[in-house]
Amino acid sequence: DLKIEDVRVRSATNQDKNKIISLVTDILSEFALQPEFENAESDLIDIEATYFQTGGFFKVVEDNNNHLLGTFAVSPIDENTCKLRKMYLAPHVRGIGLGRKMLERAIRDARKSGFKTMILETMPVMKNAVRLYTRRGFKLIKKQPESPRCELVFALALAEDE
Repeated sequence: DLKIEDVRVRSATNQDKNKIISLVTDILSEFALQPEFENAESDLIDIEATYFQTGGFFKVVEDNNNHLLGTFAVSPIDENTCKLRKMYLAPHVRGIGLGRKMLERAIRDARKSGFKTMILETMPVMKNAVRLYTRRGFKLIKKQPESPRCELVFALALAEDE
């Protein structure tokens, strides 16, 4: 069984692209969704340009054997606001607190980058994710999602949250 201590987080590179696309595709299919490379998943075509060259980050979560377990990313919306993106966790490693750890790391790194607010978009069908975000203090806001398949937009004030 996987323990959280056996997990490491590192910055993604474009060499990770195929592994990441495979994980995202598998998880979307759990919810009867397809990847949309011309839209929601267009950021995965060149991760380094989309995230690192814009002041954001993209992390992969791996076990000791370099198996990809999850991903999370942050991209800037403006100098104060960032968006949590590509928060995905493989089904076989859910339920051990890894998603919570990933979210904490994303929040910490976003705060270190100077962001004051983090927003995210998700869908009601992703019940566990919605529960994770609301338990962490994210609040549902009235904002039109950018992603066509998302219906919910959440926000967290990073400054008050330390």
